[in-house]
Amino acid sequence: MSVRNDPYVWYSTLMLYISSDHNGFARKRELIAFLTSKKIVCKDLGPLTLANTDDYTDFAKKLAIKVQQEQKGRGILLCGSGNGMAMMANRFPGIRAALCWNVHAAKKSREDEDANVLVVSTWWTSAPLTKKIVTTWLATPFSHAARHKRRIRKLSRHGQS
Repeated sequence: MSVRNDPYVWYSTLMLYISSDHNGFARKRELIAFLTSKKIVCKDLGPLTLANTDDYTDFAKKLAIKVQQEQKGRGILLCGSGNGMAMMANRFPGIRAALCWNVHAAKKSREDEDANVLVVSTWWTSAPLTKKIVTTWLATPFSHAARHKRRIRKLSRHGQS
């Protein structure tokens, strides 16, 4: 089987960070166990214990900063709706956080936008679907198409043409 066709071959030069709020805590633990079983190393940025007072903003910020610091880093954020995590992460330069609700959205976020942070809603996405979304997202390379590179450059200039 070629590397490109194996969804669990994730290049060892990349660092995967994962974080959640209280709504995503249980799913995060499940996902870490799943990724570990596939020999994918990920760093849990918290929370490490369940507390209903956890704010998604704090954990999205922590993950966004880590992904910024790692040239080839990627991150996964899990929370109730996913919206707040995506909004917070996208405030950081160089972060392209995509809220994905199915495998098609995950695939396109990597192919077209070179998303470096995946955000998944735990309220509206089942655990099995979350695993499929994550697997697809990790296995999908950026297309490097000129039009997508141009659009990403515009993103990094905060919308300026």
